[in-house]
Amino acid sequence: MHILEIDRVREEDEGVYKVELDEDDESSCVVTVLPATFVKELEDIEVKEKTNGAFVAEVDDDRAEVSWFKDGKIVEVSWILFILLWKCLLTPTATSNSIIRHDTV
Repeated sequence: MHILEIDRVREEDEGVYKVELDEDDESSCVVTVLPATFVKELEDIEVKEKTNGAFVAEVDDDRAEVSWFKDGKIVEVSWILFILLWKCLLTPTATSNSIIRHDTV
């Protein structure tokens, strides 16, 4: 058995792949890259001041990279698909969202 494995497939990996045994014997296939999608979207939460709050977003690809935003500005967090707010401070209502990025490093 011969295997060509592409780790962390990206959009630019899309196309026609072919394997040749010799000039007269070959096999080919088309690879279409599907974007990651949300399985569970963010939900509004209420958190008491100085307690912990958690936002959870689940996607159908556990290796997809996501970016977290608060009021339109990026929030720096680890690659884990949840963010935990420690000791929340009372502030005016704000919106947070996550965006799945299809480009990988």
